[in-house]
Amino acid sequence: MKRIASLLLGLAMAAAALSGCGAQGRETAAQEFPDAVSIVLSDDGIIVDGKVVSTDESAAVHGP
Repeated sequence: MKRIASLLLGLAMAAAALSGCGAQGRETAAQEFPDAVSIVLSDDGIIVDGKVVSTDESAAVHGP
């Protein structure tokens, strides 16, 4: 029983340590690529740098 508890504690600590790695990676990516464009695709539409994409085909960026 003591061995299982130690294993679970170790796994919990590893999960907690690794969960912070993803957030740090995003901050690093933003610092390394300051001119990067954020694009979010969803069923509701397309968002580029926080703005909804136009449906006007004459616009520089447009969606369906």
